[in-house]
Amino acid sequence: MVDLVTRLLVRQEISFIPTIQLRASIYGAIIGELVFTSYFAASNYDEKPFFIYEPIPIPFNHAHKRVRLAQMPAYIGIHPDSRQFVRWSREEAEYCCFEVMTSCSITPVIQRDLQDTCIYQVLTDTSLTACRIEPYPDLVFVRKIGDYSAISTNSTTKCHSANSPDSDQYKVMDNHSITLPPTALISTKASMALSWDLFYLPGLPIQSKSKLVLYQNVTINPVDEEVIDLHSFIHNNTNWDKLP
Repeated sequence: MVDLVTRLLVRQEISFIPTIQLRASIYGAIIGELVFTSYFAASNYDEKPFFIYEPIPIPFNHAHKRVRLAQMPAYIGIHPDSRQFVRWSREEAEYCCFEVMTSCSITPVIQRDLQDTCIYQVLTDTSLTACRIEPYPDLVFVRKIGDYSAISTNSTTKCHSANSPDSDQYKVMDNHSITLPPTALISTKASMALSWDLFYLPGLPIQSKSKLVLYQNVTINPVDEEVIDLHSFIHNNTNWDKLP
């Protein structure tokens, strides 16, 4: 709780207020009082809030190179009516904790012109002329997104389910294999873990109630598939060919 309050602290002031008449105390005469004033970032209940999103640039294969979108903000807030937006850099986001708080002690300047940004072009499914890419050197990228895990590797890989039976006896098991494209989202059940040559993915202990949705062609579609092939989606979309 102390950490959350500290994150919302914007500034503090110390003021000295002299007394009109001296007062005696066991420590001597009291000539005044010190007043400590703390200012915290808090949302205005009369205002419609910004919707906060965390862009996650997943690495992908492009022009025979392994890259990801560069210069992406840590968070972006979009006002649903005015379409105004704010974006937090990695340094600014160190003071934010949007998972448990609706405010941040650092609020960047509210901007109005979103059209010339990479985020806008991705959301509107238009040519990515404002986007930049950067090399991604690691062999494996894994990031949990809800009940899914985003996984990116150099090439198509094969994994096996790795169930651990609650027994020390020999047991025959059907650990079926799963072929995973270079860039994909995969759902792991609480009772099933997956094992690759390069890494191990444990089963999710808690399944959330919210479902993953795929924003594609300016429509929102709920996703129920176990594996979502992002590699084919990117390579079949002509907008991604326009990357500088």
